[in-house]
Amino acid sequence: MNFIRLAAFLLLLLGLFSFSGIAPRAFFSDLTKKVFRIDAKKNRSLESRVKEARKNGRKRGLPGIVGHASDSLALMDRKSTFVFIAELSITGICVGVATALLIGNIFLVPVLGVSFFLLPFTFVFFLENGFRKKVSSELEVTLSVITNAYLRSNDIVRAVKESLPNIKKPIHEIFTRFVASCEIAGASPTGALAEMKGRMGNKVFDEWVMQAMLCQRNYEMIPMLIPIVEKLSNERQVQADLKTIMYDPVKEFVMMTVLCLSILPLLFLIKRDWFNIFVFSTPGRIMMAIDILIILIGIYKCVRITRPVEYE
Repeated sequence: MNFIRLAAFLLLLLGLFSFSGIAPRAFFSDLTKKVFRIDAKKNRSLESRVKEARKNGRKRGLPGIVGHASDSLALMDRKSTFVFIAELSITGICVGVATALLIGNIFLVPVLGVSFFLLPFTFVFFLENGFRKKVSSELEVTLSVITNAYLRSNDIVRAVKESLPNIKKPIHEIFTRFVASCEIAGASPTGALAEMKGRMGNKVFDEWVMQAMLCQRNYEMIPMLIPIVEKLSNERQVQADLKTIMYDPVKEFVMMTVLCLSILPLLFLIKRDWFNIFVFSTPGRIMMAIDILIILIGIYKCVRITRPVEYE
């Protein structure tokens, strides 16, 4: 019965869109821009910009999650997909609420609504973890090769140019732009290095860039780049040592989640009365909503604790 009502509501909604001449995708796109204020930065007042600059610390809660996802996509050079992720999150609210109503559990409406809203952003965090691990591994090799070439030639532009064939993506584009800025645009090595800072979102890389800028004034400081590169090796070693420790809680969580979810079909097969109490009674529905909420929070925490180890 609930499925029939939901289907009728969706057909009625599509009919209203068709009658009014509004495309559903355009409607959700405009709604997404209003909710996430995607184009609001262009029209912000000076007062709002000053207040934002005076804020200390990172945003927390839903604004922090959305802002971190936007920064992560920009770091991975996928800024254009943020609108699509935001549209998925808005659609996820509708899907979550519809699923809860279809099951007939009103207590699941806020749980599934918020959870389906955060699901696309959690996937972005998962992609960011893989991207940071790849960048950290490539940075260790790249900075080591460039530093050794710089020690031989005392010329940062020449060292980077010689090392370009051994540099892989996504770092290759950054150093290619550095060489082009120096040789084609005529920029100074110090200015070109300053433009590289913050491009990788890695503290060790930024420290290496700052030290390379100082080396342009005093070439005797070039050997100071070696300890900075060694920090990346330390990160890799710590990551390998902590891999088992970090993934043990994830394995335990997966096992407990499987056991928790397997109780429902077991009750249906073994004890039908208990199954009816858990699914159709008010206390059972509240317990189901709490269980699903705990599982979804655990999934989000598992994604967070698997972040790669980095210097702060």
